[in-house]
Amino acid sequence: MKKLIAILVITTLTLAACGTDKPKINKKNIKNKVNEIVQEAVDEATNESAEETTPEEITPEEITPEETETNETAWQNYQSDTYGFEINYPADWGYNEADAGGASLITFGPTNENDFLWSIKILQNGDMEAEIAQMGDQFNDRQETRTPVTVDGISGTLVTVTTNTKTDWIYRAVFFQSNGKLYMIGNGAIEDDQFDDFYTSFSFTN
Repeated sequence: MKKLIAILVITTLTLAACGTDKPKINKKNIKNKVNEIVQEAVDEATNESAEETTPEEITPEEITPEETETNETAWQNYQSDTYGFEINYPADWGYNEADAGGASLITFGPTNENDFLWSIKILQNGDMEAEIAQMGDQFNDRQETRTPVTVDGISGTLVTVTTNTKTDWIYRAVFFQSNGKLYMIGNGAIEDDQFDDFYTSFSFTN
């Protein structure tokens, strides 16, 4: 603001000097001087304006990602004191226990269905090869693969039987032997990724 006042004063004096009868004044020099002062005033005003309008540095707020819901299935635990093992199964499923043909059978499946999906078969002095031979024996093109597995420190065998006759028929069963008993954990010949979570949660309790 002071610079603007100075400019007006200088300009007024210049005009006054030019209009008097005093000795001739070099108007060009005066004009150049006025222009210099005007430019300095403009530059200073611009700098002051820039300083005043410079926004304060704002630290961005930390954004916390929203919690995402997962589709993971809740599981519950099944324990058998009689046969000394435990295993986890889906929370919205039920189970059934039965004895048949010298074997004990625990089946698991959705509570709104009468049929089971997964099973645990316990045989006293059971023959693993005989049980494997029965898996898919109704198909002439039966194909079998065996994979060693270790669950809870116990070595076992994962057997997978397939057939070209029915490509969606995939029978998987895991065999463990302990204390003279054969444990067979089966998927009911229905492929389901959760079956891996099922059989890998198996552990002996005694």
